[in-house]
Amino acid sequence: MRLTTDLVEVAMGLRLMHVELANCGDRPYRLNGYPRVRVLDEQRRALDVRVERGSADIATVDGFDTPPEAITVRPGEHAEAQLMWRNTHASMNAPQVGEYLKIAPARDRPWQSVVPVGRERNSPEQERDEITINLGSTGELGVRAWFR
Repeated sequence: MRLTTDLVEVAMGLRLMHVELANCGDRPYRLNGYPRVRVLDEQRRALDVRVERGSADIATVDGFDTPPEAITVRPGEHAEAQLMWRNTHASMNAPQVGEYLKIAPARDRPWQSVVPVGRERNSPEQERDEITINLGSTGELGVRAWFR
């Protein structure tokens, strides 16, 4: 499996990140539910982030709260999930900023780094898997179930 992101949509403090799971193997890969998510700081330590299934009342986005369905990702195919958060800062403390993202596609699957490709990749100096997740002071992340 390979996990990538190429786009973070931004609008009025709302962030929506697309994550793609590609089956690079030679066997079907089954998904049913939500990916498990860890947001890490610059030293790759887990941030204190509350990860919720669905939109968690962060915003209303079409399809984000659609219940999960069983998906079989055949070799060469892909599935997608999305992450949602607000870059709202309402605290005297420094805002949380994640620089790395790890996802376990399902409860019994290993954690993997999400690799930025395309537009999410900022500069040649950026590490291969460095991603900016500017959570502000909310510390909350909504996760959309795997879909096609």
